[in-house]
Amino acid sequence: MTDSTPSEESQDGRFTRRYTSRANAVVVRETDQMRTGIPAVLHNVSTTGLALTIETELQLGEQIKVQLSNEIQRFKKEVRGTVRRVTPTDEAAFFCGIELFTRLTPLEVSYASTNVVAHPENDGPLWI
Repeated sequence: MTDSTPSEESQDGRFTRRYTSRANAVVVRETDQMRTGIPAVLHNVSTTGLALTIETELQLGEQIKVQLSNEIQRFKKEVRGTVRRVTPTDEAAFFCGIELFTRLTPLEVSYASTNVVAHPENDGPLWI
């Protein structure tokens, strides 16, 4: 889902809410000994995964590191995950779904998403 409306259960059976992203993303392949960063467009984020578009084709099952940053929120986070979906786009790029090894906290999701902040009392989203 690419809008800021949370989804309860998606077509792929996931139950985590996804939020449109406003963070920058750089992908580093675990197999790349030079650790070359590949810029990516982050579309949405949840506590358990990311959706992004990248010009370099990633392989299903490939382990990657994603460096997230949001200069406005002064947020920087490095996450690791496994590529679970790769779909070619019309713009000579690839839409990828990434399953994270470690969950993001609701606050971290809020720093990387649009129109949502973490609610301090219950760690759930609060729409603004």
